[in-house]
Amino acid sequence: MAVRRGWTVAEREPRIPAPWRPLPSVDPQLLDLAGPWYWGPAPYLLRPQADDFVELVPLAGGRGTRLRPTGDGGWEGLNGYFAGERLRVHRDAAGVVTHLDLGTFVLTRQPYDPAAPVPGGVDPAGWRAG
Repeated sequence: MAVRRGWTVAEREPRIPAPWRPLPSVDPQLLDLAGPWYWGPAPYLLRPQADDFVELVPLAGGRGTRLRPTGDGGWEGLNGYFAGERLRVHRDAAGVVTHLDLGTFVLTRQPYDPAAPVPGGVDPAGWRAG
C-alpha cells in the first residue's frame, strides 16, 4: 500500500460552511405566516425560504416538508408525507390569518385554538395533557 506524503492538516480538516446570509427580500404577506404553528398540541415552525418557498419543520418530531408557491396564494408540498399536498391559508373577514390547511391537517397559532375550525371541536375546558 502506497503512503501519500505531503498532506497538511488543512487538507484533512472539515470544510467550514458558508456564513448565514439573510434572504434579500421576503414578501410581507409571507412574513405574516412565518413562525410557530400547531397541529393539535404538536409544534411546527413555518419559515420562508428563497424564491418564496416555505418550509414547515416539526419542532418535536413529526412530519415536515418544503413547499413551493402555486401562484394562487397557496403552496404545494415537495417531499415526505406532504409531497403533492396543498397548503392553503384561511383568513377572516378582516384578512387576518385564522389557520392553515395542509392536506386536511389544520394548523393554528396556539394548540387547539378554539377560534379555528379544529376537526372534532375543542373541549370547552381547554387542552389538558394526559
